[in-house]
Amino acid sequence: MMPATHSSPEPEDALARLMHGPSGPLAWAGFLLGLLALGLFYLAFGPGGLIHRAITPETPPSLLAVNLSFCALFMGVASLYRVRRLPRQTLVRVIAACSLLLGLAGPALYSWQTLQWRGAMQTREIENMRQILAAVPPYLSRHDGHYPPNLEALLEVGLDVKYLSSPYTGHQSKHEGSVRKWTTEDLKQFAAHGDYDYLGAGLAEPVFTSDSALTKNKFVLVVGKEARLRAFVAVGFADGRVELLGPEQTVAALQANHEMRAKAGLPPLRSPTTVPAEP
Repeated sequence: MMPATHSSPEPEDALARLMHGPSGPLAWAGFLLGLLALGLFYLAFGPGGLIHRAITPETPPSLLAVNLSFCALFMGVASLYRVRRLPRQTLVRVIAACSLLLGLAGPALYSWQTLQWRGAMQTREIENMRQILAAVPPYLSRHDGHYPPNLEALLEVGLDVKYLSSPYTGHQSKHEGSVRKWTTEDLKQFAAHGDYDYLGAGLAEPVFTSDSALTKNKFVLVVGKEARLRAFVAVGFADGRVELLGPEQTVAALQANHEMRAKAGLPPLRSPTTVPAEP
């Protein structure tokens, strides 16, 4: 009588054959991808090789890293599923579990870095506004209290053109490195089509003191053009304040600007962000 022989079942598909290997190649691949993804969250390729990846308006979180994390997550889940009933696969289970955990850590880290990046963008936007507003008083003193006709005119009092570029448009990151090579005409052309709406053309300083109901605090000087893409919009006022306003507050501020211009006998300057044009 021949002794019974036990033969392993034939693999059902290519994935099963892969997982029947002694080292669980799929689990190892997911584990390595997870480690690579974590590295890409903190490292970037610079001119001199690998450098630390700091989250700034110019360097958002890595999309490649979070996509690799999802791959590691799926590989870990697939590996655990395929070896759940196979004997002598402890190492594969451990590696697959590590792959799964690394895959979960990637999206969490991406979300945290995204919050950092949004904060950096918002800080840069507010700083741009403050620099623009800081250039207004010197211009007023040179022009008998008259506000500049456009933001381009502030270049004559030393405003750096980079502050006219919003971080939300990407112009600043593209132009900042080469701005020293620009000609005077290039600077003026960009300033004339900057990333901020200027609503003070034609007004003069006496407007603010002739009517107590229309004070500086109600006068909108600069507002970001991309309000519809963000929950809060950076708005600069003539008294130097910069505030983050919601849609309703932005509408109210722009309407106050329209009222002030009407008091001065000037037509309203329509902002493309919120307030509809008068019929």
